[in-house]
Amino acid sequence: SSMALLRPQEERAMGFGIDDKVSVDYWLEDGGQSTEGVFTSNRRIERRYRIEIDNYHSRPIEITVLDQLPVPQDERIEVELLRETTKPSKQNWEDRQGVLAWAGEYKPDEHKAITFGYAVTYPEDMPVPAL
Repeated sequence: SSMALLRPQEERAMGFGIDDKVSVDYWLEDGGQSTEGVFTSNRRIERRYRIEIDNYHSRPIEITVLDQLPVPQDERIEVELLRETTKPSKQNWEDRQGVLAWAGEYKPDEHKAITFGYAVTYPEDMPVPAL
């Protein structure tokens, strides 16, 4: 394929496909729903994920893992990051609302795990089909 010419000092990010020396496993550990409140009735949905990353290169490499929080479009819906979440390096990565980034250097044969969880609270009588 072709691409436009670059000016001096201009940068362009390019992907070259899958790196078979980096392994990423991602799975839902827990997802539950509850009803809360004494005077108000809200539903709360929690999702907990685990992301495991392995660097099988013989040299250190930089890896950035991205994931996202739901972004509510209604002020009655609240989204919160759960306490056990591994602290992200950046929230709203590259000005993308709800996108979290965990960036860091991975040494040769290094294994790291990221825990990521969020809770969505919304009125019981409100349909939220995407959850």
